[in-house]
Amino acid sequence: MKRRPVLTASTMIASVVLLAGCGVGQSPQTYQYKAQSNATNANAGLLMALRNVHLTAVNQGQSYAKGEDATVAMVLVNSSTTEDVLQSASSPAASSVELQGADGAFVLPGGQSVQDYSLKLVGLTEELFPASFVELTMVFKNAGSVTLSVPVRTSYEQPEKVPYDVGEVGSDGEPLEKVSGQSPEGSDLTEYTAN
Repeated sequence: MKRRPVLTASTMIASVVLLAGCGVGQSPQTYQYKAQSNATNANAGLLMALRNVHLTAVNQGQSYAKGEDATVAMVLVNSSTTEDVLQSASSPAASSVELQGADGAFVLPGGQSVQDYSLKLVGLTEELFPASFVELTMVFKNAGSVTLSVPVRTSYEQPEKVPYDVGEVGSDGEPLEKVSGQSPEGSDLTEYTAN
C-alpha cells in the first residue's frame, strides 16, 4: 500500500517538471508573433485611428535600396469632435520623415477620416524588402504619440480606395456619418462626420 502514494507523488513531480519545459526557447511571456500583412492598424489615444498603414511596394518582388525614399500611405480617422494635427513623424529606418499633406500640413478635422495624406521616409538607412517591417512614430497635437510596425507591401497593386467604414463613434457616443467630397488637391475624399 505504501508504494501507491510514492508512485503518485513521483508521477506528479515528473508531470510538473515536464510541463514546465513546454515554453523553453520561446520566452512565452515576451514572444510576439507578427503575421504577414500588407498593412497595419493602430490607435493614438482614444479617438485617433490609423488604418491601412503601409509602405507602398516598389515593384513585384523588388526592395527599396538603402538611401532611397519610400512612401507610407494610410487612412487617418479622427473620431473626436475637435480638429487634430499630425505634428511630426520619425523612423529609425530613414534619415528624416516628411509630412505629405495639403500645403505641408496634416490637419485632421474633427469627426472625419482622411486618406489622401502620406509620409515620405527620406534616405532609407537600410535596404527594405517586401513583407519586412519599419518602426514609425507619429506625434499628434491632441491624440499624443503612437509607435507602430509598418509593413512593406508585398504587392505593387494598391488597394482600391473605398469608403472607409470607421465602425466607431464620435466623442459624444453617436455613430459617425459618411460624407463624400474632394481634397484640396482635387482628388476624391471620403470623410466621416458626427451626426
